Amino acid sequence: MPPEVSEPPRVLHDEAHGIYVVSGAREVEAVLRDDSRFSAGTLGVDSFELRAPGDAAPLAARDTLLASDAPVHPHLRRQLGAAFSARNVARLEATARAGFDAVMEVSAPRGTCDVIDDVCVPVGVAVMTALLGLDEARRADVARWMRVCALCNAQSRPPWLRASFEDMTRELSDALASLPVTSEPGLLASLVAARDRGELQAAQVLDLAVTVMKGAADTTCLLVGSALLAAQRAAGEGPPAPRSAEALTLLLEAALRQDSPVQLTVREAAEEVCLAGVGIPKGTRLLLRLGAAGGDPCPVSANEGASRAPRHGLAFGAGSHRCPGAGLAMMQARVILEGLWRTPGVFHVDIQAMEPHGLAALRGPRHLPLRW
Repeated sequence: MPPEVSEPPRVLHDEAHGIYVVSGAREVEAVLRDDSRFSAGTLGVDSFELRAPGDAAPLAARDTLLASDAPVHPHLRRQLGAAFSARNVARLEATARAGFDAVMEVSAPRGTCDVIDDVCVPVGVAVMTALLGLDEARRADVARWMRVCALCNAQSRPPWLRASFEDMTRELSDALASLPVTSEPGLLASLVAARDRGELQAAQVLDLAVTVMKGAADTTCLLVGSALLAAQRAAGEGPPAPRSAEALTLLLEAALRQDSPVQLTVREAAEEVCLAGVGIPKGTRLLLRLGAAGGDPCPVSANEGASRAPRHGLAFGAGSHRCPGAGLAMMQARVILEGLWRTPGVFHVDIQAMEPHGLAALRGPRHLPLRW
């Protein structure tokens, strides 16, 4: 008889680092959905302080979108509702398609490109500029801001990053003071209106804009890259086979479950709790392995009335802190994949030349050559 394979622990105490590592899908989801017993406050520990011009003190972490709990977090989250609504995502799809067509005018004739730097990044910048409600002339500024935000997500930050972060927030503050008047006000105009109604602090306007850019800085690029790698591996030596719109959606959903762009997040136990039979003391940090949970054969629950587990696993999180831009990320990724297969000729993904991202918290290619 073959030896029995024991199931890895769903909750493990890492004594060396004083944390509890949660890998089981049900357990990860339970923590994400239980705001009363698990606080997001620990997410603000490593963030740069943020203040608006004229503020005497920086914005407290508990008043930021990322590290707040109820009632602050639901209030801040509502300020993003219109920007990430299905209607607005549908409007931004035209921007994504135009952005893709523009980069293909350069890349396709060359016969080769880095699908991350040459395609995903400029398409993402075009969409983010439109989402914020800035003029197209500000795309270079948005690209620079998103590079700063991507470095803020990294484990190892260069010593000059704080100064660049402060420069970015000053430029954002200046942009808020001179927003263009458009028929479709963007996110920044919406946040300024909320500030003027007394619903947001000035620094919270900056925090929401910066957090949205941080969330978009790497994730869509990593998702597209992982989906293309999966398609090329399935094709072997030949070109990836053309796929229908439905098949591309399934490809993206599989990539989210198997190679979640965001692999880790953290919470803190607000009280003494028991998880998968393991006692966790109050005040202890929990490391939630979103990526491991996506590959857990024990699925997460269907919490929205569906008869099966969520299509994305836990790649976009769950509960009150679930990624507000999930729909936007899926739209951008779909537009890019559809566009690649629509481009004349056939393409091949150079798996051997792929450069991985290299961060424990993120999964996917940093660079991914593609040729026609």
